[in-house]
Amino acid sequence: MSKNLKNYNSTFGVNKYPGVWINNLKNGDVVYYIRININNKKANIKIGSKSEGVNVTYAYNKKKEFDAKQRNGELPDSISKKIAHKNSKNSLTFDQIAQNFFNFKLEQNPNNEKNIKEQKRDYEIYHKDKFGKMYTIDITSEMIDEHYKALTKIISPKTKRKLSQSRLNSIIGIIRTIFNYAIRTNKINHISPYKIETKKPDNKRERFLEIVEIDLLRKEVAKKGDFALELFIELALCTGARLEGVLNIKKKDVSLSTKSVIIKDFKTSSKYTGFLSKKALNMILKIYTDISANDFLINKPKATIQNVIQPLLNKLFNKDLEIYDTANRVVIHTLRHTFASHLAIAGTPILTIKKLMNHSDINHTLRYAKLMPDSGKEIVENLYE
Repeated sequence: MSKNLKNYNSTFGVNKYPGVWINNLKNGDVVYYIRININNKKANIKIGSKSEGVNVTYAYNKKKEFDAKQRNGELPDSISKKIAHKNSKNSLTFDQIAQNFFNFKLEQNPNNEKNIKEQKRDYEIYHKDKFGKMYTIDITSEMIDEHYKALTKIISPKTKRKLSQSRLNSIIGIIRTIFNYAIRTNKINHISPYKIETKKPDNKRERFLEIVEIDLLRKEVAKKGDFALELFIELALCTGARLEGVLNIKKKDVSLSTKSVIIKDFKTSSKYTGFLSKKALNMILKIYTDISANDFLINKPKATIQNVIQPLLNKLFNKDLEIYDTANRVVIHTLRHTFASHLAIAGTPILTIKKLMNHSDINHTLRYAKLMPDSGKEIVENLYE
């Protein structure tokens, strides 16, 4: 503490403002402190300066507020936060623990660099300006809740629509993940302010492509003369993997003898086995000897695939559909629903579909049960004949 710090009693009398201390700065400003006793240790807590509108009466009232709350076993938030700031662990900004978190993830999972960088980009786009410079101890659950509400109103410049619920959950969940990491690794010692309850994603999107539509899509993609795009469509249709899963398939993940492929599921942080259709297998054979074990089968970034495939899907299948008509619009993820839907139509057991889709919950798979041959459709068709 500054040598200029003086007991205000010496100026105003022994008992007039007990516990208030001042620091007279060279620029003429005055900073007010209160002397408190925590766990038998004395500490000077800064209340504010004269230039900020603080005066000795205000500081003294804060001192009395502290004393009253301390007697009741409860510290006022304004004081407890200032005390917490005395602890170096709680003097970290949110950006400091965020950068530490992303560096840690890269060190632990170098093979997952692409997805970690995407998560870091989401942090920088959606959270850094709001919370980056704030001390972690100052971030409240109310702030995060207001931030979440603001995110629900954002219109994506790329899609021209609001963020989906699953996307919102992923973005806001970054805050929780960073705080949990900081607490788990003992970088901060206060509780996480993350108390927001996110909504479950609306999984009404069950649109799938009919056989005639699949043929149409194949023909339109072939016109572009891009082998990687064609291979992407075939792998998505025969594995049902999500976009990131398809793009992360390497040569070493493919087994020609068993016609299978190991797929990374970034949503559940797991791996599972998929199988290759004749068409997908024949396409892989064309490049198999020309690439090394760690090469990706599709050497194109996610954005390139999205920027080419989605406009094509819009042109072929989304004419006259409202942008918010998620139940009927065809998107890249529709290829995953197409895979599961045609498995059900072909009579594949529901547990087999669950395994091939790598669903963590059977309820996610049961949505396709209505398409199965034993769903009662044939009985109803001839019920009154």
